[in-house]
Amino acid sequence: MGADMNEDEAALKIQAIQRGRAARKDAEAKRDAKEAAEKQAESDSAKKIQALQRGRLARREAQEKKAKATGAFVRPFVKETSEEAVLMVHKQAATDAFSSFEKLTAALDGEFPSRNLDLEQIYYSTKDTPDSFGNRLCAKLIARANDVLAMRLEVEALKTALREAEKATVDPCHAEGKPKSKTELANEEKALAKDVAQKKNAVNAASYKADVEGAKLVNYTKLHSIKVIFV
Repeated sequence: MGADMNEDEAALKIQAIQRGRAARKDAEAKRDAKEAAEKQAESDSAKKIQALQRGRLARREAQEKKAKATGAFVRPFVKETSEEAVLMVHKQAATDAFSSFEKLTAALDGEFPSRNLDLEQIYYSTKDTPDSFGNRLCAKLIARANDVLAMRLEVEALKTALREAEKATVDPCHAEGKPKSKTELANEEKALAKDVAQKKNAVNAASYKADVEGAKLVNYTKLHSIKVIFV
């Protein structure tokens, strides 16, 4: 009878070992599957980003080609005298020309190569009041517009990070396949939730800042025409 008990105990030990091996293999398979899914998701995300970048590059190249073909300003000019000129802006074609004050003045010099411009007296009108030139166009204004654009891009980057954080899940097992305790799982869930909350706060703060600064440029975003003075 003792021999039978020894055999039963041995069989139970073997079964336990086999169950342990099976559990580890199952955990490893789940971990491998998760890693493969994460890699695939990263690859898909990278492809989407690359596609967006290619699309932006293509649009920018198209705008640059249009700018070269038509110029940043509509011809014939709205007005041109010995003292001043009024030029309607090609909104899409003028993107590069308005990316800095230096490029803007270079574009204007290209339109009036034999005239001297007063760079302190460049004014613009808006779509709402296209015949009123009460807004001064200067280097500081364009720099502020570029700052707001950078803020908008930062908001988009933060939103992307938030979406990735919201998709994150807790792995039920350690790297070696050992299941995590309830306390460990709860702590990791809390850490993920905290990370999501922090990223949401970052998105909200950055969006608010961009909106506040952008509101200060509401007239500039409606730019219609510019007036230049000759000296």
